[in-house]
Amino acid sequence: MAKINLSDIQSRLIKRGRQHFTDEALEAEIAELDPAVEGDGFIYEVATGEIDSEDFPSHKNLWRGRVARCAETVGVTCSVQWTDLGEMVVTLQTAKKKRNRK
Repeated sequence: MAKINLSDIQSRLIKRGRQHFTDEALEAEIAELDPAVEGDGFIYEVATGEIDSEDFPSHKNLWRGRVARCAETVGVTCSVQWTDLGEMVVTLQTAKKKRNRK
């Protein structure tokens, strides 16, 4: 083994993985949600999937992650739900009330 100084080889290091998902249209839709309006949300038609498909759970997880990434970029937290037609419904996540424990 050879000892190295990381600063000596910094320009030769390769990044792992891929760039994170970006969707400007989804970010714009999320940014337009009004926290003052209870239940304000939208159906993102691009994410519609086949509910009877065996890959639908993976499809839902993929899009839930994409919404979380876009919401993080906008600076909010979103909730994702699915209709019985396979449509993704995005709303702002509301803060849960704390329970009083006895």
